[in-house]
Amino acid sequence: MKLRCRMDGLIVPARVESSRLLAWDGEESFELGKMEASFYEIVEANQSEWQELARKGYRILRWASDFKPSKPTIYPTNH
Repeated sequence: MKLRCRMDGLIVPARVESSRLLAWDGEESFELGKMEASFYEIVEANQSEWQELARKGYRILRWASDFKPSKPTIYPTNH
C-alpha cells in the first residue's frame, strides 16, 4: 500500500505488521501510531490491506482524492 503525508506530499510504502502500521522513507522504517495516521491518506491499497487497517484500528486514515485500488500481491509458490 502507499500513503501520502498530507503535510508535505511525501508518498511512502507501508504495510500492517502484527498490530502496527509501518511505513518506509528510503531504507528506514517508522511506525505510524493511530493519531499520527491522521496526517496521512491512502493513495493505493488492495482490499485486504484496507480491511486489515480497519481491523487494527486505523479507521482515521482517509482515501486520497486520487486513490487507486491495487491488485493483491501474489507470492510465487515452489511446487
